[in-house]
Amino acid sequence: MPQIGQLDKRVVIQAPVQTADEYNQPVQTWHTLTMAWARIDPLVGRERYVAAQEISTMTVRITVRYTSKTRVITPEHRVLHNARGINKARIFQIATVRDLRESHEWIQMVCGEVIS
Repeated sequence: MPQIGQLDKRVVIQAPVQTADEYNQPVQTWHTLTMAWARIDPLVGRERYVAAQEISTMTVRITVRYTSKTRVITPEHRVLHNARGINKARIFQIATVRDLRESHEWIQMVCGEVIS
């Protein structure tokens, strides 16, 4: 289990929202559910070529404190992290979510990040 001082990354948890565009076609947008301090641990990195373009994927484990706002996180949500000095936010798609040790203290997510 992480120590509080290890939660050194500020992340945004977002939920998908379906809206309609000017032609009444469905469009998915994202709504901020909450912000939290997190620990991000890289697990696996892969590179592959698709249509003559290199695609890198990174699997990470993200741990946040269990709160009333983080307990509702599901794989439908996503995590954003904007590191200092980087203009573009990292976007992590959540694959699994679990209450670490079912103790209602920590939420742990395994996420994938596509880097192209």
